[in-house]
Formats: sequence, structure tokens, C-alpha cells
Amino acid sequence: MYRMAVMAFSIGDTKLNKDRCIKLALVHDMAECVVGDIAPADNISKNEKHRREEEAMKHLTGLLSEDVQKEIYELWEEYEYQSSPEAKLVKELDQFEMILQAYEYEDLEKKPGRLQEFFDSTKAASDTIPQSVLEIDKFWETTAYNVGGFNLSLDDIEHGILRGNAPHPSRSQPQFDSKDPRLQFSLRNRDPRIHFALVCGAKSCPAVSVYTTENLERALSTAAESFCQQEVQVDISKKQVTMSKIFQWYMTDFAPSPKELVRWVLQYLNRDQVEAASLLLSDPDLQVNFSSYNWQLNKL
Repeated sequence: MYRMAVMAFSIGDTKLNKDRCIKLALVHDMAECVVGDIAPADNISKNEKHRREEEAMKHLTGLLSEDVQKEIYELWEEYEYQSSPEAKLVKELDQFEMILQAYEYEDLEKKPGRLQEFFDSTKAASDTIPQSVLEIDKFWETTAYNVGGFNLSLDDIEHGILRGNAPHPSRSQPQFDSKDPRLQFSLRNRDPRIHFALVCGAKSCPAVSVYTTENLERALSTAAESFCQQEVQVDISKKQVTMSKIFQWYMTDFAPSPKELVRWVLQYLNRDQVEAASLLLSDPDLQVNFSSYNWQLNKL
């Protein structure tokens, strides 16, 4: 409930009523304090679950003043019947929070798959989920968060801040113009390792990890090693080095040329890869290729 409210507080979609989303997140499972958390494994029908929770909500709100009683019960009904865009968003947050919690328990107990029924219960909803972020119009431009009073889209965060206000690969102009107040947050020194930390959920994306002020340097280097060792293929017989498309899109963040790009990644490759790539670097016929990018979403 609390984590969902915080997630609702962070939404950047200006078309949604953020305050209502927060209230819905706080109220949506109030009935559980009476009926308990009815899980998929309990084999209780949706109708019976609804009946129990409705009875619990009438009891709970009956203990409150008339105006508060009316507001809370209407919020619960709005969520239960999914009668508003805000309720639909909070439902998605609820499903996400459920499988996130299941993952955390499995990870804590070192027992992957023990709570698979929680993941399976969301499969029906996955039919409406796009198969790729490319199916969502202007995904990186319109998905946004309010941070310290500033609205920041995914493009703003990546190009305007983390890449030091560098232009998007498909554009010529910087992300922020010279009068944009968000320019104050742009990093002065561009660290190309951020490309191994940014994830949109596609199968060709780097792995998801957690970054904190304490582990940032170590975690970025680990992410770079993991991604480069997996995505850089060296074929001595063909005199080819094949790399992720990310290196082509953001070439200027890494090196001035394809050959120098190979030299840059050496620091993150394993011993065998380093030996093979080093041999090819002295070969004038070296070819640097970039593999196609799989935009299909990774699924839980």
C-alpha cells in the first residue's frame, strides 16, 4: 500500500489526477485488514472475494464520519470496478508491486520459482501489454517523472542529464536549450558506462541492476564488464568484431572511430576476448559490425 502510494506520487502523466491516484493506492486494499490477503493459491472466486471485501469496506467505513465514509467507499468502488484512468493505473501498480514483492521474497530465500503463481496470475493482463516499447507512441518523450518540481521525460534524463545535454542520436540539437532551468542538472563529464545501466525492458538491453551513491563506481564497472563480455563477439578468422547496436548509436560517447571503439572495450572484456581483439587491432582489414537490436520486451 505504502510503496504503491509512493509510485503513484512519482507518476509524470499530467493527464492523470496524481492526488486521486495516491488516494486510490492507499484505499484499494483496506479490506485486507479484515478478510486477509486473498492470494491466487487460495482458490477463492472473484465474486466471493468481492463479496467479502465489500462487506469489510462497509464495516470499516461505517466507523468513520459520513463525509470520510463516503469518499473512502467511493474510492474503493472506483478501484474495484476500474471506472477511471486513475483506477486502471493503480491496478497496474498493484500487479507490479505484487510480483516485485514475490521476486524479493524469492531472492531473499534463494528459492527462484517458489512464488510462481503470483507471476502467473498477471499473465491475463499481459495480453494488453505491448510487445515492444516501440509500439508506444513517443515512449521516451512522454513517459516522465516529477523530480524536485521539474518534469523529466526519459529522454530528458538520458540525454539532457546523464549524457551532459548531448543531442539524441537522431537529432542535431541538445536536449535542453540554453534557457532551460533543468540544464543545471546536466553532468559535466559524460561517462559512457551509463549505457550499460539504462534499460527500457527490451531483450537486447543491459541487465537491470541497483545503483546507489555507495556502489555507483563499482556497479557501473560491473555492468560494463557484464554487457561487453556478452555482447562483443570476436572472430579472428573473419577479422571481425561484432558489437551491440548501442555502441553504434552512441559512438561519440565511447570513441572517435570504430577501431578506437574496439580499443575502448578492451578494458571490460575477458582475457580470451582481449587477446583476440588485440590481434585484430593491428590488422588493417579489421571490420567492426553492429548486431541488430531485439526490441521485444523481456517477460517475467
